[in-house]
Amino acid sequence: MHAGALCVFLMIPVAAAYNETIKSWSCPQSPAGCLSTLSDLDSKDDCQTTSECPVGAQCCYRGCFRKCEFPDPCEQVICQEGYLCEARKKPCHRKPCQLQAVCLAETQVRCVAPTCDTAQCQPGYERAKDRNGCPVCDCVKKQDCGTNCLTLCAHGFELRPDGCPLCLCKPEPHNLCSDMTCGPGEECRFVQATCLRAPCPPVAVCVSISLVQYENACSLTDPTTVGLPVLISKDNSSELDCLSQSCPDNTVCTRFGREINRCCWQSTQERVLSPPKVGECPPISNSTEPLVRCQVDGACPGEQKCCHRRRDAEFSPAFGYCMNPIIPRHGDVSRNV
Repeated sequence: MHAGALCVFLMIPVAAAYNETIKSWSCPQSPAGCLSTLSDLDSKDDCQTTSECPVGAQCCYRGCFRKCEFPDPCEQVICQEGYLCEARKKPCHRKPCQLQAVCLAETQVRCVAPTCDTAQCQPGYERAKDRNGCPVCDCVKKQDCGTNCLTLCAHGFELRPDGCPLCLCKPEPHNLCSDMTCGPGEECRFVQATCLRAPCPPVAVCVSISLVQYENACSLTDPTTVGLPVLISKDNSSELDCLSQSCPDNTVCTRFGREINRCCWQSTQERVLSPPKVGECPPISNSTEPLVRCQVDGACPGEQKCCHRRRDAEFSPAFGYCMNPIIPRHGDVSRNV
């Protein structure tokens, strides 16, 4: 999947052999004004030094208090077209929980729930949508599509040209197991690989079908994922518990129940593992050439950076455009980088 990956598929139940800590990130080391939005529980120091924080976190100032903060994992992930990255807290026993990158549908990230006088529309009506596909407060009559579909589809229904469902489930998004054909009594599962160098996605392998005591289809629990949870090894039917170890690349930690947390394949994300490029983003692009849309610096050609400001200088946290950076002059110490 990545030309730079060097993975060895070993049938041993061990964690990945590389350190997944994201480098090249920094956080405020000087106090700022106290934030009025902090709760009483947040109004105290969690740490004095980084050594007191979980692995991968730094002791940073959040307003006037020191907190253990994790880097933004979305700086290392590119989502497929139609999806945007959002940092989501991974299930954990003790806070702060590490963040994981999850690719969600654009409208799910961009759209802000409207504040309406009524909590919901009256029966037979639904929220209207603006030109960007986001819901608004106006109610419109639901389209009469006839009989309701009784089938449960993890990824929704196939639609007719008029927008009504066909009562046929959409196929599962393309993933490594969709290219596999297994023999009788076997099924395709994602199995953890041990890598000498990141990124380290799991490997699709045919294994003997094993019975489970819970509904473990990833897509039924988290629609952004596909397949079944990642196995520790081909010869071991045990699934990775992401409360006790990190998930492989291209997977996310998904909560199946109160005590069940498993790693599930997310076909819409790709790890880039490239550090941020040198320089600062300009306040606005003066180029007349079409701008290349991006999510991280690694998606931009040459020395260009992914800048989250459009031509009109409007800020967009979800995606940006590749722009030529402003390189600080040698000896310029007016700003801490």
